[in-house]
Parts: sequence; C-alpha cells; structure tokens
Amino acid sequence: MNVMLDLYQSLAAIGGPARSSTTIPLALVGNFGGVPQVGSSQTSPELNIKNLYGNFARTVTDDELTADAVVRLFLDTGLDYVGFVYVDDSYGNNFYTFLQRASEKYGLVYQGFPIPSGIFTLEEAERVAGQMKDR
Repeated sequence: MNVMLDLYQSLAAIGGPARSSTTIPLALVGNFGGVPQVGSSQTSPELNIKNLYGNFARTVTDDELTADAVVRLFLDTGLDYVGFVYVDDSYGNNFYTFLQRASEKYGLVYQGFPIPSGIFTLEEAERVAGQMKDR
C-alpha cells in the first residue's frame, strides 16, 4: 500500500477506469493519497460514500437515482405494469434491485426477467413476451 500511496502522491488526478468494480478500489486508494479522480461511466452508489471516496466525482448519475427516474417516467406516461429485462450478472442484478425498490416506492407493478447469458435471443424474447402476457 505504501508503494501505491507514493505513486499517488506524484499524480495530479486520475481519469477512469470505465467500470465501477475497477474504480472502487482505485478511488479508495486515491482518497487516502489525496488524489482527485473523475469518472465518466461509473454508476455504483457505493461511490457516494464520501468518507471512503471523498476525492471521487462522476459525470453520470448513479444507478439508484437512474432507476428512480426510470420508474417515475413509466408512471408519468401512464404505464401500470412494466417488465424489466436484465442481464443476470452483478451489474444487472444490482440495477434490477434499484428498479424493484423504486417500483415499490411509487406503486408500479413490475416483473423481472433475467437473461442468463446476456444475449437476448429471439427465443428469450418469445419466452419473456409469453410470461408478460400471462401475468
């Protein structure tokens, strides 16, 4: 860790990396080293914890606020039931959790449809459409 802090002390700022999972440990060390970090695509709400990531700033909204806005948009357009199709991985499951919370908060009826492979095939689309129709 001392080697990393020595390196960070010579840096003016850090840009990136692209994924939250890579940014979180980098931002943690950067915070201890006093190095500002700016991210353009990291959406994990964990990066909002200022005592751990106080030198981190982003140019995009975190997933929790995005999910809240998405659900309110659905309700504002008059939808009363929504099917959320998402990839069954860490990012997809976390975002779906935020969609669930926002849906319950605002009273939107929803159903989740995880896609295991991350590839939305015609067969998967037909399966999801059939399940939504049967609700």
